[in-house]
Amino acid sequence: RHGQPLLVYILSGEYIETRGEDRRLCVQKTIQYIPAGTLHGNIFEGECKCLMVQFRPEELRSLPELPEEPAEIAGVAAQWLANRMEREFHLRDDVSALALEGILLESLAELVRSNA
Repeated sequence: RHGQPLLVYILSGEYIETRGEDRRLCVQKTIQYIPAGTLHGNIFEGECKCLMVQFRPEELRSLPELPEEPAEIAGVAAQWLANRMEREFHLRDDVSALALEGILLESLAELVRSNA
């Protein structure tokens, strides 16, 4: 259980997310959204590389209303965002923080739009 919402960019591999009796396969180049307080577990049966972003309370005030249930961003948009996030994370130059924040905001916009 996380105290704040979480975005998980699955860069390679896959894992199984469990919530109660529910099990869901989470695959490469998707972005998983887990709302604050969601009781869940992860089962990793092979190699999996993820980048997890957890929000601080002060960052949530200016965001649109996020889904109350776990959600997924998939398809071309998710692949592009995950690739950009990974690239910027490894670059770590003078503007990486700005780029990462922009990619994160775009990810949240895609999440809200795809779950409206």
